[in-house]
Amino acid sequence: MSQVRSVLLLIIIPIVTLLCSMAAFLVFAPFCSRRACDGLILFWARTLLWLSGVKVHIRGQENLNKLKSAIFVSNHLSHFDIPILYTSVPHSFRMAAKAELFNIPLFGRALRAFGFFPVQRETPENTKQTLKMMADRFNKGESVWMAPEGTRQMPPRIGEFKMGAFYLAIRTQQSVVPIVIYGSQYVLPKNSFLINFNKWNQDVFVEIGEPSPISQWPMESRHEFRDQVRNQMIEVFGRLAQS
Repeated sequence: MSQVRSVLLLIIIPIVTLLCSMAAFLVFAPFCSRRACDGLILFWARTLLWLSGVKVHIRGQENLNKLKSAIFVSNHLSHFDIPILYTSVPHSFRMAAKAELFNIPLFGRALRAFGFFPVQRETPENTKQTLKMMADRFNKGESVWMAPEGTRQMPPRIGEFKMGAFYLAIRTQQSVVPIVIYGSQYVLPKNSFLINFNKWNQDVFVEIGEPSPISQWPMESRHEFRDQVRNQMIEVFGRLAQS
């Protein structure tokens, strides 16, 4: 029966996402507050996890109690990392998404309307525009999520980190919050379309680390800053994998 559910989810999840995208673009974005928009995103994420039999175990939410805005960075194992993060992080945030997602009819317009932003090819002009946009968002108390690995990792591990999130953090003087996910690779593996095939449920573990103070890191030390955050996440990932 779990195999039947996996096949049905190929139809149900796009329908749920389409309906939420329509509500986002036609109702929530033009007429509702950011808090209401966050509520729609959370509804979408929780619905996907419930339909798919995913149970998320979260540690470290208390580390965000006094946080105003930050750059959340996490490892990336599955497309399900996105709804998992939105149900795990008790803080309003948006994410950098692949530029091609914004070309999907209606869904792409909903992404833009809700404040998500495309990852553009790195050129001096695009970098300058991105920094200005992010500085404006941080000034409004908004947060963003970025995946410094750049792509899903297979086999599951903490991959090499790109510099973007850490360069941005130092330039805008925003704390970096490391988040480690383990178990999502079993929900929807890379190169697969079937969710939780041959099983009803899957536990996923999320650990939110303490915000890394940015004032001690000058721009010339950005590589050391990146490596320190990555080493912390490797340690947590290993512990979660053994639990």
